[in-house]
Amino acid sequence: MAISAEALEQFREMYRKRYGVMLSDSELLERATRLLNLYRIVYADQLNISMNQKNGKEIRRKENNQ
Repeated sequence: MAISAEALEQFREMYRKRYGVMLSDSELLERATRLLNLYRIVYADQLNISMNQKNGKEIRRKENNQ
């Protein structure tokens, strides 16, 4: 899924306000993509758990007890 030009510009401005750095186009795309992927990973897991619980499925996870 591509990130819209408008979303990238919003991200660029938020980044500039927060860190005082103006990102180049390539840096902007890289950082925005990484952030979006992080959110997808974190929230996809949450969404799957929520959906499985609604469907009555029990969810078990392996834990490392080292």
